[in-house]
Amino acid sequence: MGNAATKKLNETDLVDGTLHRDDCSKAIEKSFVSKPAGQQTHQGGRRGVVTKIKNKGKTWVVYEESGGSKNTTTTTNNNKNETLLWTAKSKGMIKKRSIIDDRNQNRVATIIIANKGMMHCTNWLCRPVPAFEGQEKVTDEMLQQIGIDSTKDPQEVPLYPFAKLVTNRTMTTGKCNYGIVTGKKNPDTTTHDIDNDDEDHGLIIEPLYEGEKFPAMGIKAIFQQVTSTGTTVPVAKAFMPAMSFSPHVHASTGVDLLAIVTMGYALVGDESSAGALAGAGVV
Repeated sequence: MGNAATKKLNETDLVDGTLHRDDCSKAIEKSFVSKPAGQQTHQGGRRGVVTKIKNKGKTWVVYEESGGSKNTTTTTNNNKNETLLWTAKSKGMIKKRSIIDDRNQNRVATIIIANKGMMHCTNWLCRPVPAFEGQEKVTDEMLQQIGIDSTKDPQEVPLYPFAKLVTNRTMTTGKCNYGIVTGKKNPDTTTHDIDNDDEDHGLIIEPLYEGEKFPAMGIKAIFQQVTSTGTTVPVAKAFMPAMSFSPHVHASTGVDLLAIVTMGYALVGDESSAGALAGAGVV
């Protein structure tokens, strides 16, 4: 089972993404987009540059391998030249959420669970800035329903929905769809709140990524970008090296690394996280 998943990952060539174009307008945060050669630590691949990142406790870092194959998902423990990408802080007990800070300790995103079942989950990824002109922020009433008190936690507001994740899992596999908010479906629609259902709340959601987890210990998954024609191309892989509890991601140029990591955690059942819980062996 795990051997088949490993073979699938190793045989999948990554194709360049497109988010590094147009000033990274479709990315959660510009600094989280994998860069072309010479702009970020990378390793050459058969189809271009491959950026390699890994989890370290409550953080994710870009690293440069000191050895190992360029095209497979094997890695060594002798990594060097690590660069911090982001730090994830988990908050809440029942109503969990993760706050993502960049390397300069600026809050860039909050990951919230809107709907959760045994084998499915819907998340909203919110930012402190609007996704489009005129977007309304999440109301104080809805903030309280998701466990945020704007008077006690003023540093967590405002929040504006930026992306929606819908995940469905079996005991060994999973699929996750990730779309970004681009506008309103109807100018008369006023609700932009995140409630406990799977509706889009009058927002236009543009599909961007699809992720699939294969039967294996830990995680082995491939993430594809949805093109302008509706087709998909593989842009990232997630896996855990042997004898490691630390998930790794390999991504081509122009990929939103935080989006991919958030999808990965949703696929293994840690829907509120983007790194905060991985150090405890959640994935």
